[in-house]
Amino acid sequence: MTELTTTDSTDSDGTIIDSLTSTITLETATDSTDETDLEESNESSYSTCLCCEDCIKGDGYSSDLQDELTSAEQQIILDEYKTRPVDGTYKKYFFRLPFLKRNEEDDARRRKENPSPDDETFIKRLDWLHVKMPNTFNYTAAIERNNVTRGLLHSLLRHYSEWTDHIPEMSKTSRKLGHKHSDVFSIINNISGEHASNTTVTKTTKEYIEEFEHEAVNNFKYRENAAFSEMQMLIYDFILNNTTEQRYRGETCNEKGDVAVVFNTTDKFGTDTVMIFGMDKFVYQNNSNLRDERPFRFIITVFFKSPTTERYVSPSKLFPPLQPNN
Repeated sequence: MTELTTTDSTDSDGTIIDSLTSTITLETATDSTDETDLEESNESSYSTCLCCEDCIKGDGYSSDLQDELTSAEQQIILDEYKTRPVDGTYKKYFFRLPFLKRNEEDDARRRKENPSPDDETFIKRLDWLHVKMPNTFNYTAAIERNNVTRGLLHSLLRHYSEWTDHIPEMSKTSRKLGHKHSDVFSIINNISGEHASNTTVTKTTKEYIEEFEHEAVNNFKYRENAAFSEMQMLIYDFILNNTTEQRYRGETCNEKGDVAVVFNTTDKFGTDTVMIFGMDKFVYQNNSNLRDERPFRFIITVFFKSPTTERYVSPSKLFPPLQPNN
């Protein structure tokens, strides 16, 4: 039996889909975000490019298929990943999505009792958060909030049971959905469940994700959006706490050449696991909102495996810790 995770990634030609209009755009811009950018991005919620694709891209990040690449072929891919030059600004590939500012993070973590219209817009806004990679890396990273096809919400939907195993507060937070909890999680259980073989999982998962998106867009109010934002921020905090030089295990790639960065983790039961970042291959110019001078990559998805899984037993370390001077 093969387990697949599905997610979205940017086309190699740099095309992106405007989350407001589902139109394909080739956007070049500076790193500065003007008021028009923010106004338009504030109108974004869970709208995605699902309707423009036959399937969700990026299948295979967590595939357990037998590797078709030799060790030498994998090393070539990993070496190219390490030395890839900067491709340009992120706005060339991701249209008008702001970075979440540090003073906005607390607003994304908790529900307000008397939300304003701006609060209701913010809580479902598509935006990026900084994930600081270990200092030995030649890049840092960012992950998206509120997108069902990549980033925090995607990982929550596709790997919910894995996150509840690692974050004790996750189940309690999900209860903040109130009377919608049962209906919403009947959909999520189908998205994250191992319910289909590799020949049908893409189509089936896509349909369930579309069902969730339809529910979110049409029936979620501030309460539901705030609960999902809080769950995403629990995931984000877990990622930050475990993306360290001490926990860094290495890099590997699957039979498609998709690169993953691996970190040692432990679940709430004390069982050793590994946390895997499915990475975008592109490298983007430094952005001042990241509070990091390095260029950055996007994290497409996050999931967990056993450290005894063959692919993750002894991954290559592209960015080994610096040796102390004797």
